[in-house]
Amino acid sequence: MSPNVLSFERRHAVAAAAAVLFLLICLLPWPGLGKAYATVVCAVANLILRGVRFAADRSLHFAPGSPELLAAKANPSWHAIATVSSEATGAATRFALNLRAIGYVPTVAFFSLVLAGALVNGGALRSTLLGFVLPLTYGLNWLLNRFYPQRVTADGERQGMDLYELGAGAYPEFITHNEEFTR
Repeated sequence: MSPNVLSFERRHAVAAAAAVLFLLICLLPWPGLGKAYATVVCAVANLILRGVRFAADRSLHFAPGSPELLAAKANPSWHAIATVSSEATGAATRFALNLRAIGYVPTVAFFSLVLAGALVNGGALRSTLLGFVLPLTYGLNWLLNRFYPQRVTADGERQGMDLYELGAGAYPEFITHNEEFTR
C-alpha cells in the first residue's frame, strides 16, 4: 500500500468529519441568510403555483415573513406566510411556515451526506440516488397525481387503453376485445 492512499477506516473518518463540518458551517446563524432563503423559496413556489386553482376556487400564495407579523416567532426571518384565499368569497387564511425546519435543514443534511459519500470512493452516486433522485421523483409524481390523476378509470382498464382513448383497436390483426366495447 502506498503512503498516499488512506485506509478504509481513515477515509470514512475524514468523510464523516467533512460532512459534520459542512453541516455545522451551514447551520450557523448567518445574518441575512434566512430572509434570502425565504425570498427565494416564496418566489419559486409562487412561480410554480401561478394560475393554479384548487377546490372551491381557492388559491395559494407565499410571501416572506415580516418581523411585525411574526413577532412571537423565534427567528422570524426564516418564516414565510402562506395565504389561502377564496376567489368566490374573498376570505383569506394566513399561516406561518418555518422554512428553516421544513426546507433548509433537510437540504443541508442531504448535501452533507452527498459530500461524505463523494469522499468515500464513489458513494456520491448511491447517496444522490437514495437521498435526492428517488424521493424527488416520488414527490413530483405524488404532486402531479394530485392535480392530474395518472391512473385510468375502471372502464379504461376494462376496455383497454386503445379502445378507451382512441376508439379503435391498436392491433386490428389480433382480436382481443368483445364487440360490446366498441359501441
